[in-house]
Amino acid sequence: MASQSDVWPELSWKRSILDLPQLTVTQKKPNDPKRVSAVLKKLQEADLEQMAQHEDYAAAMGDVIIARSLAGFSVDENGLKEEPLDFASGGNVSIILSEEENEKSEEGRRGALHALVQGLVGAKAGEFKVVHA
Repeated sequence: MASQSDVWPELSWKRSILDLPQLTVTQKKPNDPKRVSAVLKKLQEADLEQMAQHEDYAAAMGDVIIARSLAGFSVDENGLKEEPLDFASGGNVSIILSEEENEKSEEGRRGALHALVQGLVGAKAGEFKVVHA
């Protein structure tokens, strides 16, 4: 018959739990008015009711496009479609046509989101659009 057991070390405390402070007093930091305004603006924009436009309306900056089916693909050096990009695909995707949403990177370059927004400006309802980003 064999048995196995653990040996636990004895713990020694440097301080008693009664010596620890029981109450901490803090003061709230004042809110930054610019930050509060920015958050309120985003909440207001998110709460706007979206209205469908007539078929001849061309999307412009500030509009929201709802892509019923969005499929992103990588392309080779010849511009031919390769692998699907799962992170850039979906259904009923809301895309805000805004320069603020896709500012330049630290290196001063704009990425695929900027190209997508620029490519969708002028799109019309029901139109199939290919955007190279």
